[in-house]
Amino acid sequence: MQEGSSFGKRFSTRGKGKFSLGVFSEFLGQGLATIDDGEEYKGLRTIMNPAFRKTTTDQMVESFVGVARNTVSMLEDAGDGTVDMQQVAMAATMDSIGRLHLKSDMGQVDLIRKSGSDAGGGPLDLSKLLKNITQNGQASLFFFQFGGRTLASLTPAYKDFKRMIGELDDMTAKIIADRKAMGLDGADDADALGALLRAQEHEEWLTNDLIRDQVVTLFFAGSDTTASTVAWTLYEMAKQPDMMRRIQAEVDGAAGRDPKD
Repeated sequence: MQEGSSFGKRFSTRGKGKFSLGVFSEFLGQGLATIDDGEEYKGLRTIMNPAFRKTTTDQMVESFVGVARNTVSMLEDAGDGTVDMQQVAMAATMDSIGRLHLKSDMGQVDLIRKSGSDAGGGPLDLSKLLKNITQNGQASLFFFQFGGRTLASLTPAYKDFKRMIGELDDMTAKIIADRKAMGLDGADDADALGALLRAQEHEEWLTNDLIRDQVVTLFFAGSDTTASTVAWTLYEMAKQPDMMRRIQAEVDGAAGRDPKD
């Protein structure tokens, strides 16, 4: 992350909510998962809640289907090889969050597809990045709690922690810039990021940092439990073929797909 970026000065003022996250306040900031009261919390809830109502998510079935089809295609391309279904489910969850709530193509399933090739570049492996940030944050937590940022900054883990947050911030800044470039006046825009950016036009308290924190929170707090549930559901379904066929028929009907295809 470049010095002077829109997220560059957040460390001194954030994470001062009702409870302290220590070093992790530099990662999660003031997302809805880390603050639980106050005017900003109430304001964020009011702005973002419509994006999570059933009437809204029902309109996003096409996006879910798109991620599912891409995931199935990737698995078919893998042939008889071994795949890590937790990794696959995490990638599909990240792609779903990107499409539904940020209007962004995260490309996480395609990263798995390309993992066996020599193709370089492409998007960050977001699941891996979040895991490494968490691990380095945990390794820094003791030093941060007893010696503050001054002591923690001397450790390799904290230096890696800061560097990786910089990578995450750069990615988040691009997602936000791309969403702004799409325009914010669409009547059918129901994504959480679009709602935040529209509200920012007339809400002075809604800073760039706060919007960044909500994007990071969507990925961090909204992915692991969902991915684990999907992975274990697929595992249990694989042990019960009759149930799996009934579920497949229901999904085909919802997706408008001929089961014979």
